[in-house]
Amino acid sequence: MTPAVRIVQDDPLSEPVSTLLAEHLKHMREITPAGSVHAMDAQNLSSSSITFWSAWFGNSLAGCGALLALSKTDGEIKSMRTAREFRRRGVASSLLKHIIDFARTNAYERLYLETGAGPAFKAAHDLYLGSRFQYCRAFGSYEPDGNSVYMTLDLASEPSSRSVNPKDGQ
Repeated sequence: MTPAVRIVQDDPLSEPVSTLLAEHLKHMREITPAGSVHAMDAQNLSSSSITFWSAWFGNSLAGCGALLALSKTDGEIKSMRTAREFRRRGVASSLLKHIIDFARTNAYERLYLETGAGPAFKAAHDLYLGSRFQYCRAFGSYEPDGNSVYMTLDLASEPSSRSVNPKDGQ
């Protein structure tokens, strides 16, 4: 039986996390035109306005993700990445669920994200659409860009992921 992924709040400057982030940034620069890469490096992900998590299988780093506070009620998902050897094992969906749950717990009303528009980003689009994100216009400081896709999730109108007992309406 495969062990469950363990998600922890982490320091993006720590090893091996910073190495995974450097690989992520390098890959984004290889497949995305200059000026359209919005991935953040480890230093920028260390900002006090960002909460950063890493995902682990045992002692092996499996992935990472972050949430940038845009306001008290809005956040942007940043730097979602699964290590190559852990792809298709539920790492990204576990991280995304964790980030959404964190946002709900912290009274966020809306989440946003920017990702690439090309075929290399199909898996990311499928992940976010499967989690009820919807396409939207450019948000925040982003400008419309044919190489980017913008998505949003309205947490205020989304049901919580916790179980509801129909008998007590909770």
